[in-house]
Amino acid sequence: MKKDDKLNVYEMIFTVIAIVFLTLGALILFDYIHINNQFGNLYFFAFFITMFIIYIRRSKIIALLYLIAGILYLISIINN
Repeated sequence: MKKDDKLNVYEMIFTVIAIVFLTLGALILFDYIHINNQFGNLYFFAFFITMFIIYIRRSKIIALLYLIAGILYLISIINN
């Protein structure tokens, strides 16, 4: 059986969102944008959850790693 490799609409939307997150992450890394710790944790939480949604159909292990990372960032948001 051949797996359906076409991207769904929601995967395309979340891929674009992930590219925006990566671009913003690069701007933050090169100090073009300055953010506080709380917003940074929220930013990375949203990024990891977006990547989880993209990878859930492709690879369960990679999706699980993104989900765990997102949960850890959510815990750090709650603890601050």
